[in-house]
Amino acid sequence: REGNKWLFSRLLAERNPVLKRHIDRTRIRVYFFSMLQKAEFFSELNAFLGELKGKKEGVPIYKRLEFKKSFAIPAAAILSIPAVLIFIFSNFTYSFFEKEESFFRLSLKHQGQRLIPCDDKAFIREQAERYKKLLEETNKVPMQLIKMGDCSRERHPVYIEARIDGELKLVKSYRPTGIKKDGPSFAFERISLPPGQHEIDIRMRDSGEKDSFEYTYKEKIKFESGKMIPLDFDSASKSFYIRK
Repeated sequence: REGNKWLFSRLLAERNPVLKRHIDRTRIRVYFFSMLQKAEFFSELNAFLGELKGKKEGVPIYKRLEFKKSFAIPAAAILSIPAVLIFIFSNFTYSFFEKEESFFRLSLKHQGQRLIPCDDKAFIREQAERYKKLLEETNKVPMQLIKMGDCSRERHPVYIEARIDGELKLVKSYRPTGIKKDGPSFAFERISLPPGQHEIDIRMRDSGEKDSFEYTYKEKIKFESGKMIPLDFDSASKSFYIRK
């Protein structure tokens, strides 16, 4: 219903897709005829063809902008300014810390042990055997996995103690995430140190025991001015490591 309006809008560059600007509009005609106006259509078409044969190439309504060579040198100079700045500052070193200090960073993502130890795989195997026996008695037994009894998914918090040169610098417990407290614990700590060699002693537990630690790390590390050494924890290998 709107085809005729859309056509005019596209010719006037008011609606996409528009007629390209370099096309000569004087060589375009728009007519509307019904199926009963065959004679009128051919009459107008022949008249338009006669006009095209008797006229020269029309001048486009929109002239193309020509790029002058005199603009090339100033344009290149202006465009080179941000390029030079990017090149200079891309190799510019910046430190968030003072030159007279260094930092030790401890970060980890670790899931503590369950409050109530449970063997999920053993439980699933037990339920599979139960279902198999029921299936031998009758062929119409619905598969229903009963609740895992007292097997709560809640985890212990992760507890960390950090000593530097024998001095206790960090004592903190990190709670598990999640609505049911069954997600991993996250830790991110940063300690400022004077440059030089320091003994780093990290102790961590995830079982809730108060008299022992499951994971430890003790090394002498050289700290440089204005730099930070990150210590992370790999849950797969159950060990601390310095991130390169």
